[in-house]
Amino acid sequence: MSPARPSPAGAARLALACAALAALAWFAYQLVSIAFRLGPRLGIRSASAIALPLLAGAYGYVSGRHSLRRIRALPFAVGFALALAAGALALASVPWFLPLLPIPASELVIASCIAALALAFASDPQGAMALVYGTAAGMILYVAVLGIPRVVP
Repeated sequence: MSPARPSPAGAARLALACAALAALAWFAYQLVSIAFRLGPRLGIRSASAIALPLLAGAYGYVSGRHSLRRIRALPFAVGFALALAAGALALASVPWFLPLLPIPASELVIASCIAALALAFASDPQGAMALVYGTAAGMILYVAVLGIPRVVP
């Protein structure tokens, strides 16, 4: 039996998922770096806020307690719409919550979006595409309408 060859559709799914995760990771990096410039206490707090949802998502995946079978049961349009709102909210959280700087709300929102996408894609790459497309579309919509959010305290 020969190993399965990767399909072009599978490569495209992986590329889009990686692009959406990389865009969110870039904003997370920017937020953490600003916090570290303001002091080590804020920097560690910001990095911890990024790590918390990622560790929770990793625990859910490793323990097998994720119930992402419901994602496949949702109509594509519903999953897409929810993820579109989440992607736009992730970018909107930067200017909205950055004035609350000691409280790392932006970091929590962005890391939660990253964790949900990564967990969904790791569990079911084909079924998670509504979430990936929606998140990418939400971020693109936000950038097209309001521009790239400035990560400045």
